[in-house]
Amino acid sequence: MKFSVAFLFTLLVGGTCAQNNGSTATGQSDLLEKRAVFQKEADEDAYAAFDSSEANNSDRQRKKVYYQQSALQQTLDENVTKQRRRAKKSKSSKKSSSKSSQVFFYAPVGAAPVRPVSQPVAAPVRVPYVVPIRAPDSPRITSPVAVNIGTTRGIPGGSSSSSSFKGFAYRAQFASVAPVAGPTGSTGSIYVEATAEDCQSINNGGLVEGQKFMGSSTFTFGFNLAMPEGSTNIETIAATARAALQALVVQRVINCSGFRRHLQKRAKRHHRRNKEQRRLNNGLPSGIVGNAQIGDVECTLSADGTSADCTTSVDIALKGPAEEALIKAEIIAALDEGDILSDTELGTIAEGFTHTEVTHVETTEPQIGGDPHIVTWKGEHYEYHGQCDMVMVNDPLFADNAGLDIHIRTKLVRFWSYIKNVSIRIGSDILEIVGNPDIKSREPMYWVNYEYMGDLDTIGGFPITYVATSGSKSVYEIDLSSKYPNAKIIIKIYKEFLRIKMEGKEEVWGNTVGLLGDYHTGETIGRDGVSVFDDYYKFGSEWQVNPTDPKLFQTLETPQYPEKCMLPDNPSGDRRRRLDEESVSMEEAEKACSTLKDPKQVKDCVYDILATQDLDMVGAF
Repeated sequence: MKFSVAFLFTLLVGGTCAQNNGSTATGQSDLLEKRAVFQKEADEDAYAAFDSSEANNSDRQRKKVYYQQSALQQTLDENVTKQRRRAKKSKSSKKSSSKSSQVFFYAPVGAAPVRPVSQPVAAPVRVPYVVPIRAPDSPRITSPVAVNIGTTRGIPGGSSSSSSFKGFAYRAQFASVAPVAGPTGSTGSIYVEATAEDCQSINNGGLVEGQKFMGSSTFTFGFNLAMPEGSTNIETIAATARAALQALVVQRVINCSGFRRHLQKRAKRHHRRNKEQRRLNNGLPSGIVGNAQIGDVECTLSADGTSADCTTSVDIALKGPAEEALIKAEIIAALDEGDILSDTELGTIAEGFTHTEVTHVETTEPQIGGDPHIVTWKGEHYEYHGQCDMVMVNDPLFADNAGLDIHIRTKLVRFWSYIKNVSIRIGSDILEIVGNPDIKSREPMYWVNYEYMGDLDTIGGFPITYVATSGSKSVYEIDLSSKYPNAKIIIKIYKEFLRIKMEGKEEVWGNTVGLLGDYHTGETIGRDGVSVFDDYYKFGSEWQVNPTDPKLFQTLETPQYPEKCMLPDNPSGDRRRRLDEESVSMEEAEKACSTLKDPKQVKDCVYDILATQDLDMVGAF
């Protein structure tokens, strides 16, 4: 290139000099400028070619290094996998001299540690009260509380080489005549690591995430205790009976029956034979109990003290949808299997145990969620399809005058709306929660005292737990039991849809006002404490957040008072017309919602599915 430019320059200069000697200086100046331009362009072309070559070489080098690193990492992973398999095979081949499998017990989070936990717990099981926020934070305690697990051989399980139990399913043995207060004062709180993997299997072979937040149902039953020598201490009888029944839960529900354990272990051994695994898994019940909690026991002693008639309740946590009859059958089987008196120390005070029929308890919890559907303190259902910030609950006397406010923010979509934000104030702390519309993300979205993703430990001194249960579902829970026993605030999230539920008795919620109505009468009372609203749209607008209410949300969104809540133009007619035009049929929606127990909830669920055209909306209930 340079040679061509120079030759061209020579010819041009020579020709110019021969033709016009008088203008040599001017011609040379012009040609020199042209030559400089040509030279610059040539240099730029050369640099561009050099840069392109360097870039290609750099890309090739990076790819080479990447593939080398990938191959090395794959080799390392394969070596680690082989080492683990060899270690597992070596461990399973050793003969164990112990008569029971090793079981660890964990104290609740916040208890004084006895010994630090060196390994995290993969899936702790709650029996029956508290689940730790993070398993590694739960210190071990030296002995079990009220129940001793893994000391008694049960029925044969299968091949002795197929499991750590060497052919036997180890059962729980009751070890105390009455519950013993645990490190936090909760009666009979223990965590069982050994049974988590075996007993959390659903009929498709998966593990349940967050047992604490599974669907639940409540049943009651009675029983009679015959006492040969008579008794006058009714408190001891009730405490012993409750502890004995909870021991049966650990033994016969948490540890599973031998038949179910046998099926699960066979499914694990044949995990590579998919057809066989599906057949075995399909043999499991479609809805089985994952955990159970025995409630308070109340007993009446006969005049001569030789018998006691008792009643109690049992809260059942379900691993999947189950019919009422199936749940009742499992409870009755747990009560009838074996001999309760010999399996527990209930035999120390009684010589006979007879239970009565198990009865399902219809429970309706005050809540707001879905379209949104609002359930008042007295179980009345109503809907409000507006968009604005509203007061769900207000109680200035809550927790010794610390005060409680719960505000919701709704968003209008065509002819329906949903709760997109909830903000909770207890004392001087504020927690705002937003749903996550990204179905692939399980990250929580919240603000603590207006700080995004701040420390999610407590609010107003009450502990908070967060669990991403499955898919697009997650649960926040505010535990109020340190002040109000068995009381809590639960926020369930499905995608961007929020549902807020309240649990507790009159001592917790008796002074509240807001969208849930009056606690004692159930009436939809306005802000003046006197006016009763029969029109739910007017009642919802009555509780729109106004300047007299605290500011809880970290941003303002329209409409804000005095601008009124936004309502759909023709909520009834437009809703019916659009529902008739949608692709998901009424039959499909009813089938998806058939797992719900409350007929009113089923109705709400069907409507939400038809409105959103999402059959998975049943997960929001």
